[in-house]
Amino acid sequence: MLQCAVPVRTRAHTTMAQPPKESTASDGASSAPPPSLLPPPTSANSILMNPNRIPCFRKSFLTGLLFGGFGWAAAFLIKKDAKFAFKTSIVTFAVLSSIVWVDCRTKFARQKQLIAASMDAHPNMKSERELYRDRAMRLEEEELASRKRGEAQ
Repeated sequence: MLQCAVPVRTRAHTTMAQPPKESTASDGASSAPPPSLLPPPTSANSILMNPNRIPCFRKSFLTGLLFGGFGWAAAFLIKKDAKFAFKTSIVTFAVLSSIVWVDCRTKFARQKQLIAASMDAHPNMKSERELYRDRAMRLEEEELASRKRGEAQ
């Protein structure tokens, strides 16, 4: 059977649709590894565009803003000097954001260590990646079996 590439037009650009690749493994499983469950590698630009991908960023930033505002209000009520109140709010923001950041990251690292230790302690537990791989292989086998049934008919 002859298969050829067919041009596919999209709004952004024209690409060539490739025919599906046949599996070369004898047991029917694909030789390509399953897609990773980890998020794709991040560049500096993508982190700046979506800072919520950084653990603890939101919590430390909002805490710093809140207490920076309180610091500004307290300093302005006490000294009646806007310049001094502004400097106080900046220092309060920086100090409290840093403290909350370090505390949150420490808890985050400790939690990651506990999860890794519990997975090492229970070797019979499958990781999320292994479960995904097993499910993907099972779906591929079912799809291959349905293709064979379709060709047989």
